[in-house]
Amino acid sequence: MAEKLSDRIGELDEIGNPTLAFQASGIEGIKIRITAKAADETAAHVIISREEGLLRDILGDVVFGVDEETMEKVVLNQLRRQRLTLAVAEGLTGGVLSARLSEIDPGMATFRGGSVTGELKDSTLPGAEIAAETAAQVRREFAADIGLAVTAAQNYDEQLGGTVFLDLAMSGAHCATTTSLPGDRARFRSYAVINVLNFLRKTLNELQP
Repeated sequence: MAEKLSDRIGELDEIGNPTLAFQASGIEGIKIRITAKAADETAAHVIISREEGLLRDILGDVVFGVDEETMEKVVLNQLRRQRLTLAVAEGLTGGVLSARLSEIDPGMATFRGGSVTGELKDSTLPGAEIAAETAAQVRREFAADIGLAVTAAQNYDEQLGGTVFLDLAMSGAHCATTTSLPGDRARFRSYAVINVLNFLRKTLNELQP
């Protein structure tokens, strides 16, 4: 992040206002704090807003929210704006994704529900194929607009992590990707949840008219 912003940081060092600081938030991501000095609060907000726009232009779609917004809150708001509902199928993540989504949508108006599927240790089918099938199945099961599946591959290791298959199914569209994640089971689950939410966020942006 610092490398991407190095030129802008150099410019701000010369200007002196505003200033940038990086704050690590663990698996949830990295925060960039913008601090502005001004004669009053309104003027400070103008400076901060202008700087935020510049940073977004530089960083692109890695920026998912502001202040205390979580990835799941951003995704659910995207779904609401696009009038879409979501159901998820989780392999290995063990319901962590569903728990995070239902925490902020307890009425299940947008997040329709989720199912926990088994791991692929004994499967003879390719992981991508299983992810695609489970995404379509959970979409039908919960009568949702979008079915989202996250499944670990057979190369998952309890200490080293492994490959994760992410699949999104909806009427007229199908998107899939894979990613390699590190860590023991607890960290692997958390990394997988953030990655699948980010995958959904980016896919919704691409599909938005």
